[in-house]
Amino acid sequence: MQVFEMATQELLLKHEEGNLKNLEDISADYYWAQKAINQLEEELEANLPQETMTKIRESWYKLGLQESIAEDIFYDQGFSDGVRMLLESLTWGPVRR
Repeated sequence: MQVFEMATQELLLKHEEGNLKNLEDISADYYWAQKAINQLEEELEANLPQETMTKIRESWYKLGLQESIAEDIFYDQGFSDGVRMLLESLTWGPVRR
């Protein structure tokens, strides 16, 4: 099987119905995690001074920014690797040694 056919097969597997169920589970996990975060924020806000809450929110913002930068790096590298794989598979031919 050629590299391009293998990559296509892997993409098809990711979009099968059973694997899409995993996306629903992940979405539900995200929803419940967000609810827990909101509850925690309400509790902290009720018990901490305003300037402490401001520092905590700034810390959360900076952490989110750091995570999004890391995601951009991983996405860009993955995209680059994918394009390289496609180009190499299109130009690949049998090699005699």
